[in-house]
Amino acid sequence: MSYEEVDRRIQRLKGKSLADLVAESVAGEWDEEQFREGVKQTLETGSFILIIVVDEINEELRRIIRYLNECSKSAFSIHALEMKRFQVDQIEILVPRLYGVSTKPSTSQGRGQWSEERFFKVLEEKNEPNVVRLVKDIYDWSLQTADRIWFGTGKEIGSFTFHYLKDGKTVSVFTIYTNGKISINYGWMKDRLSKETLEEFHKMIQQIPTLRHIPPEFSKWPSMKVDALEEPQNLENFKRAILWLRTQIKS
Repeated sequence: MSYEEVDRRIQRLKGKSLADLVAESVAGEWDEEQFREGVKQTLETGSFILIIVVDEINEELRRIIRYLNECSKSAFSIHALEMKRFQVDQIEILVPRLYGVSTKPSTSQGRGQWSEERFFKVLEEKNEPNVVRLVKDIYDWSLQTADRIWFGTGKEIGSFTFHYLKDGKTVSVFTIYTNGKISINYGWMKDRLSKETLEEFHKMIQQIPTLRHIPPEFSKWPSMKVDALEEPQNLENFKRAILWLRTQIKS
């Protein structure tokens, strides 16, 4: 299941997006995009913990959990939570004990936030020089233009994302990856910007000949090869659209 589908189901149940519900529960600042990316990658890798709650863990259940966790090569794991109940007079006490945490091999190796140095090192290894030059141009321009540049946490594919800030909240505009692709983050912008603003921005994007194929579906993250912006006029028009978006956000 995609993040978008999970989010739609939660909105039907709760009337709010998953990110908004988490924001209400978090004390202090948090990175919404990092949260979304983490959930997206968890869904893709199947990195889930299933917890079975019982009043007593017996040896048969221990063997089942140990077998499933040690034999499975996936990121999925299963635990048992024992909840023993004691009552003294009018006081009831539940004593929890978790089993299965240490029986699953770690699957988190190799993750962590990318750096500028690591991003461009991998970019140069995986792409032609013209793509590397183009990405460096966009990155240097982004450093001067964006409110924030955020590096992703992908295990194999690195990324950096162009952020504006609106009322203290992140507006994720576009992302460039080490595989030479760029995505326009309509799926994130739709929760922060008006439909009219997105429609006008999309018109400016579609005026770029190599991006005319992008449909006006604001729940998606359309992606293409970054060399679609290689022609100087295409790149200039792309930057102009991003700058126009800034005027709408900051007004």
